[in-house]
Amino acid sequence: MFEQNQELIFLFIGETYLNLNQLDSALFYLQKAYNLDLHEKIHLSDAYFLLAAINAKIDRYNNALNYYRTGIGVSINKTDTIVYYIGMASVFKNTRIEDSAIYYSKKALAEAQNALFPSNVIDASKLLTEIYKSKNITDSAFKYQEIMLAAKDSLFSQEKIKQMQNVTFDEQLREQRIATEKDKFRSSVARRGGTRLGVRMRPHAR
Repeated sequence: MFEQNQELIFLFIGETYLNLNQLDSALFYLQKAYNLDLHEKIHLSDAYFLLAAINAKIDRYNNALNYYRTGIGVSINKTDTIVYYIGMASVFKNTRIEDSAIYYSKKALAEAQNALFPSNVIDASKLLTEIYKSKNITDSAFKYQEIMLAAKDSLFSQEKIKQMQNVTFDEQLREQRIATEKDKFRSSVARRGGTRLGVRMRPHAR
């Protein structure tokens, strides 16, 4: 338990440094998290993904691919696996290994569509659009651009629905609070009225 808590701490610190673009510090702490994770039965795949992302940023593409592949092996979450495929596709795109980039982008896209993850659909189809545009294969580029735009519309609709649900929920809470306050006020008035009545009806001392 202590080691897993340490791993989470190192992971959080490493991700923070990565967001600040302090890659040396990020790499130091994420490597510590990764080393601890190797001894765990249940793995935290975030360490593998973040290490892969850093190595891709500093052009250590083979290291990045190794971390992505290892992450896929330990991942138990469908979303993580899709993100790893997209990461690998991006590395292959940057290294101009376009057949592999297309393969992993399509793999990510198919799984994201099956799982109804529009944000992942957007990322995978965007990669495919860019790859096919660079190869001047306009019909395929257009096809995946349409998929990307449809996914963006879907994601926007989902966000609007969530916003409406949040507004409705907040309104229900507000009405519930008002009703509660009214009940408290009525109870308070009733108690005060009963007290006054008791005072008026109290018999005079003889």
